Amino acid sequence: MQIDKTSLDYARFLTHLRFAIKRILVNMSIKNDFIKEIKSKYKLSYKIANGVSKILVTQLEKDVTVDEIAYLAMHIERFRKATIDE
Repeated sequence: MQIDKTSLDYARFLTHLRFAIKRILVNMSIKNDFIKEIKSKYKLSYKIANGVSKILVTQLEKDVTVDEIAYLAMHIERFRKATIDE
């Protein structure tokens, strides 16, 4: 998948990732009330986000919550939609 690094979606993803890493490092959790819906509706994006979370776990030596994975999946889904719409 080609990602436009000048897009607003990319900027949002990077911002979310920076804050997610900060939260993970200090063991701060974030609540995502839509985990079930995200897992169901965005299966591929959730699978990719789960892979990203494994990289984060390895690099940061900290667990990544399901809430964070679901938020990552939402951002990944935006990238997927943007490439489909092009």
